[in-house]
This record gives sequence, structure tokens and C-alpha cells, in this order.
Amino acid sequence: MFNETLTKEGDIENLYDFLSECDELEIVFEEGSYGAYIDSMLGLKQDFNKGPWWLFSSENNETCKEEGMCPAVQNLGINDGDQFVFSYTNEF
Repeated sequence: MFNETLTKEGDIENLYDFLSECDELEIVFEEGSYGAYIDSMLGLKQDFNKGPWWLFSSENNETCKEEGMCPAVQNLGINDGDQFVFSYTNEF
């Protein structure tokens, strides 16, 4: 289990760019019809067709709050202080 606070540094504008810089998470992205998605994190690979899947949410990111869900990582702008929870789950 990984429970860590990671800090945004530099000119990172979206969640994809931020996660790409976090080598300790060992993230592998794949391209889908809505953009990149997390295919593997911390050595746990998802099965896109039947799960488990990597999902993420945020209670304080403005876009996630406004849309009622977080969009794809490349489309999700982030700000200092945003917090995200990543879940490896069989349920939506």
C-alpha cells in the first residue's frame, strides 16, 4: 500500500504530467478513446475488460467537483493543494 503526499513542483499543469514525474509510483499509461489512462501503478496492472481497475477521485480539485467525477488524466488540470485518492478496485 502506498500512502504518501506528493508535491507539485514546476510548471506542471495536468495530472498526467504530474504522475509522469512520480517515478516512485511506477505508473504505466495506455492510450484510450478518451486519452491516456493508468494501466499499471506500483506493479499492479489493471484488466481493462473485467477489472480490477485503477480509479482516482478528488474532493478538492475544482474540475472533479464541478463535473461530479474526474476526467482523464491528460484533461485534468491541477493546482497546488489538490489531493487525489487512487483505488485499485473491482467496483465503480
